[in-house]
Amino acid sequence: MKTINRYIIESFLTAFTLCWLVLTFVLSIGLLVKVTSLIAKGMPVAVVGSYFLAGIPETIGFTIPLAVLISALLVFGRLSTDSEIAAMRACGINLLRVMLGPLLLAVALSALCLYIHNEVVPRSEDARAQLALNATSNLGLDMMEPGIFNDGPSNMKIWFASRTNEWLTDLRMYDKTPKGQDQEIRAARARVTRQGDDLNLELYDAVIDPAEDEHPGAATASRLTHKIPDAFKPANRPKKVRTSGSGELRQILPEAELLQADPATAVAIIKACPDCARLDAKGKTCCLNLVHELARELIAKGPKGTNNPVAAQATKRARGLPTEIRVELYKRTALGCAAFFFALIGMPLGIRSHRRESTIGVAIGLGIALLYYMAMILADAFKGNPGLHPEFIVWLPAVICVVVAAILIPRNQ
Repeated sequence: MKTINRYIIESFLTAFTLCWLVLTFVLSIGLLVKVTSLIAKGMPVAVVGSYFLAGIPETIGFTIPLAVLISALLVFGRLSTDSEIAAMRACGINLLRVMLGPLLLAVALSALCLYIHNEVVPRSEDARAQLALNATSNLGLDMMEPGIFNDGPSNMKIWFASRTNEWLTDLRMYDKTPKGQDQEIRAARARVTRQGDDLNLELYDAVIDPAEDEHPGAATASRLTHKIPDAFKPANRPKKVRTSGSGELRQILPEAELLQADPATAVAIIKACPDCARLDAKGKTCCLNLVHELARELIAKGPKGTNNPVAAQATKRARGLPTEIRVELYKRTALGCAAFFFALIGMPLGIRSHRRESTIGVAIGLGIALLYYMAMILADAFKGNPGLHPEFIVWLPAVICVVVAAILIPRNQ
């Protein structure tokens, strides 16, 4: 039995290694295309290399389960078509013992994927966002293209029809005031220059709405100069759900649930955090907790609730944040366990495929994998509807894998 187990494990590892390398290369093509476009825009090669490396962990997290599935289909399909499975049955060897080695390997690979999706991928996503932000701060307007909304410094959005050196035509810029209000800047023609960390705008036929925090309303002028101080200086960037580690998400979930139940608890949440009162060099809070950021926004928007559209939007986000956190946590766990579930369903499907129908088992297995990842997309799509409990959608394909395996394995005995 040891010889048989070693033979099956070696075959599985060989197939898995080849499949993993091919899948990783194929899925990395999209990342390579994006990297090439960044180099063409003038981003330094060192930054682009770091950006590419930061995207690799997410690719590996997806290719490992797919490689496990395809390896299980190919190896056990070959064992079945070569009548080796039938010979093992004739010798009285239980099929579950034959499957045990690959299943244990799948468990180990699932543990690796759990670590990747829960710890490595959030950090790499955060690193990629920071790299893009720093590159924008360093290169500024040189990377921007006409006719599209460009990500500008300090999270600004900039659109312009055409550009001649420092002059832009039909400028549309979306920024925030010092107190966090959304601000729109429009001009028929504008000269945009950088002075140190400041962004200087010389606007013609301009509209700034609102012009100041204290005086709501638009300011218009045939010629206007406007300075955005420290626009190119990287600032503290609050984390998002996707870029937060699973430990962080579990830690902030109770506060998010409190804020969901009663938005008025925002004041108590902020008072309990000493970092919320500390400011960085740009005068912004040092606290990067995403729940605290939302609590500060609720306080800043005022107590008018649904009578204030902006406040109503913040309240809606507060009500949906716990569900968004749960969806992210469940999704990471389900993605991490995918290697085990794919092995569980791939081996009996491989055994049932015949030589002349070898592609049928592969097609069914890949269909199940597609369903598995589609469930993650659906959960993300419905995370704004807490009443639907989208966090449970991610586990439906896993349940299907277990049920189908429970039916197929006894039939293959």
